[in-house]
Amino acid sequence: MNERVSIIIPVYNVEEYLGACMKSVLDQSYEDIEVILIDDGSTDFSGNLCDEYARHDKRIKVIHQKNGGLSNARNTGLKNATGEWIVFVDSDDTIAKNHVKELYNAAKGQGANMAICAIEEIYPKKKRINYGAGYKSKLLDQRTCLKRLLKDQSFNVSAYAKIYNRALWKNIRFPEGKIHEDLGTTYRLILKCNKIAYIPSPSYHYMRRENSLAHSKYTDQKLDIIELTDKMCDAIDKKYKGDLDEITKVRRLHARFSVLRQMLKDEETLTKSQQKTKQEIAEYIKTHKDDIAKNPEATRRDRIALRTFLTNEKLFKLSWQIYEKRRKK
Repeated sequence: MNERVSIIIPVYNVEEYLGACMKSVLDQSYEDIEVILIDDGSTDFSGNLCDEYARHDKRIKVIHQKNGGLSNARNTGLKNATGEWIVFVDSDDTIAKNHVKELYNAAKGQGANMAICAIEEIYPKKKRINYGAGYKSKLLDQRTCLKRLLKDQSFNVSAYAKIYNRALWKNIRFPEGKIHEDLGTTYRLILKCNKIAYIPSPSYHYMRRENSLAHSKYTDQKLDIIELTDKMCDAIDKKYKGDLDEITKVRRLHARFSVLRQMLKDEETLTKSQQKTKQEIAEYIKTHKDDIAKNPEATRRDRIALRTFLTNEKLFKLSWQIYEKRRKK
């Protein structure tokens, strides 16, 4: 007998995109779902749209709250969920018709408390990238799952594109007041699992938008990615006693390269304090350069990033601009 699945959707000023998201959610082939819409203090028509959907579908529960951010909204959803299983969907993304069914069947069929699917990334000009290409359905042990998570191999730390048994969330919540909040939760959930089901079907459709967080101006809050990455890597290193440290070393540098790229993009507006932080990040990369240069887990992209950075910051910035443009074509 199928169990109820709670689909948690935080909503904030997405009136332009909510319709497509909700259509994909309400069209799910898996029937026993509840949809929890958390209107996180929207200032556009999004909150009214949520109420309108609820009036026409008894599976929908709407919660209106003051703006508390994505972590707070997701935590509100978890608090109000009644399903045995949890799925997250971002309100400007869409999911395939069999998204919930495939994840649920994979988890139940493999006796796992968590299942993960691949992500299809869709760009404004309709370019699509299937991150599950080349991978097969598989039951992953905890170590293998963490290794692939750290290397972004067909899935990443995002809360979406996964189904979780509700019991996994006991004593775990998204860190409030942080961005990149998924970095603070997903690995902790995996550390509670002995096995995780994986399916390569890219049934979660992540919509790349020009006004996304990645394109916003640099603020010190973006340092959260370094803090949360280090906490994740510390926990994994402790659990596996250094067995995965070649991968965690690369991941720590990825976090710093990510922040540095954003700083360089907005360098003209950085304060003196931010300029100092930028230099500290640069010094960390120089000090730990062998974590890529002599690391068998480092990729060609990692080595190019390091080489261009050590040559010249402007060259590093230019190389990443070229890389991002090629990704979008």
